Amino acid sequence: MRKLRVLWLPADDGGCGYHRVKIFNEAFTRLGIAESGILKVGQEHIEQLVEASDVIVGRLNTYEFIKTVKESWPDKVVVFDWDDNTLEVSPSNTAYKEFGSKDVWVKVDNVKDTEFYKDAPKEQRAVLEEKGFPLWVTGITEGFNRYANLSQHTNLLWCLQACDLATSPTPTLTALWDKYAEKSAVVSNCLDLGFYPDVRVERKRDKGEIRLGWSGGSSHSGDWKDAVPVLEKLSKKYNLKIVMAGSSYPEHFKGLNIEFHPWVSSDAHPYRMKLLDLDFALIPLADTDFNSYKSELKMMEFAALRVPMIVKDQLPYSPYIKDRAIPYKNAKELEEAVERLIKNPGQKDMVKNAYKWVSEERNVDLLAPRLVELYRSLLPESVQRKISIG
Repeated sequence: MRKLRVLWLPADDGGCGYHRVKIFNEAFTRLGIAESGILKVGQEHIEQLVEASDVIVGRLNTYEFIKTVKESWPDKVVVFDWDDNTLEVSPSNTAYKEFGSKDVWVKVDNVKDTEFYKDAPKEQRAVLEEKGFPLWVTGITEGFNRYANLSQHTNLLWCLQACDLATSPTPTLTALWDKYAEKSAVVSNCLDLGFYPDVRVERKRDKGEIRLGWSGGSSHSGDWKDAVPVLEKLSKKYNLKIVMAGSSYPEHFKGLNIEFHPWVSSDAHPYRMKLLDLDFALIPLADTDFNSYKSELKMMEFAALRVPMIVKDQLPYSPYIKDRAIPYKNAKELEEAVERLIKNPGQKDMVKNAYKWVSEERNVDLLAPRLVELYRSLLPESVQRKISIG
């Protein structure tokens, strides 16, 4: 008997690369349940590593690697993992230059005076007068490249169809992959709870200071649109400080007291968040198709930090909110929720329930063995019999 051999294709250094690749690779090795390693760009003896592996796991950024493996070793088991519905990226999102497939038209002033209109065939001019110009002509998203956009879209669909298993962190997104992939499965995001110590670190504060925390990336600026007016109103009544970790959107928060902390490496992120001494966290979310396919990772992180949460009651969070966070659906409910936590901090029962959920259902030490078994099930039965779990 031997252990399963898993080769992860190169992972990015951001949160996605960590939570979808590195955290499982580390758990496989730490728990001794699989022989696991991450391929490095430019690494020598790649052919031997591929040959020796039972399962090869890649993401969209490793499309060329995946394509090479499937062409050179058609019988190798390859898993494709992708954790966003990048077919639904908003054109105003900076990520649209690489992702998204919406046919977007933008009104253009004095359209008849433009060279694009003058050069267009007569049968197209009426369309331009009515709709304006396509996004890739107007350049609304800086750096937009129509070819790169279409390539990423095509690569995603190819990976879903070519690989032996497509995985994502949510049932909603996995159901979408089912339309293209031969086989799919949910592989939930999870946490290494060893990085979330149960300690309280108290910072020096201004008199009456209330620390409301949030953490997120550059694609989440739109999530704050409805929340900011509420927070501005409450800031006139309370000494409210918005503690932001990750990406900053100063243009959206001119009327608020903001304390900003830039990104740190993913394995240091939990410690840094613990040091911020948050009273509670807010997880806002814009009601978009893209967001409905996201995972509940933000809830997981604040639950592991034992910080009370106010969470937008919609997918992906709605199935996990009850008894673990305070939900809100509109500005009035958000204002009431913030006031509730200001007047009644702590929320011990809610915090305890949230941590129990994370420790029992999103703990990498519990999920990693299940993932090994999932990967093992993809192999021929003759090979499965040679592999031990645990």
